Amino acid sequence: MALKLILTNVYGELLNIPVDVALFDNNKQLVKVTVPAGSAIITELRSGIYRLRLQSKTYHTVARFVTVSESDQELTIPLPMKASKVRSIIFPNYCDLPEAYRKLVDLTTYVELTDYAKAGLLNILAKTDVTVGLDNISSVIHIQGDRLLAVVPDTTLSTIVSSQTFHGAPSRLHEPPAGYKRACSFKTKDLYGNLQMTFFQGVDWLADIDIDDAAGLGHFFQVAKNSITGSPTHPYNIHEILVGYQNLNPGYRLYV
Repeated sequence: MALKLILTNVYGELLNIPVDVALFDNNKQLVKVTVPAGSAIITELRSGIYRLRLQSKTYHTVARFVTVSESDQELTIPLPMKASKVRSIIFPNYCDLPEAYRKLVDLTTYVELTDYAKAGLLNILAKTDVTVGLDNISSVIHIQGDRLLAVVPDTTLSTIVSSQTFHGAPSRLHEPPAGYKRACSFKTKDLYGNLQMTFFQGVDWLADIDIDDAAGLGHFFQVAKNSITGSPTHPYNIHEILVGYQNLNPGYRLYV
């Protein structure tokens, strides 16, 4: 039997970089080949369960079990890129942003953001937009990169409470700004790439908004633990989860 591997990025495009492929049977390495550009065929396999490991310099190491049946088969595997290997990013110009985004962030703020912060902003706005709608945010007052702080209308909390998309979540890791007290926190029910909104009450209502994903790389993409270094909630990692798992395009593109 033969196993055809098709290796792609999160957009479903064939990888154009070498990937080392290793196949193990009962911890014994049977095959080790370098795939130069996106696909390979491994032949002379018997039916059974094998452990597959995919390694490259620019994408996370993926390790998973594959079952080979009595006939030839094809397996497509997406690899998320390593945040540390991102070499360039194409962001939309401010004038090309959706109008709802431009109502929340002015031109000067957007232009002066670092790539890290801009990626985080676009991740969160895209996810918030499809989840509750950006009319539930009045203005963005602080952009940190993996989170943002926003003024929200009085009705936003009741909208979240009545939504079937959210459930209650711990809020102890979200410190309220001076003059505000912690109210409550909610998180979407996504398996990976959860939008979390933590509310603070003061003279008005504020929300600390972030996308929590400590497990998405490891579970959805089956990234090997030793391949995940640094923060799993790095905006570039979140980008890969949003595109690869949720089919949600934050509007910018990463290149390695």
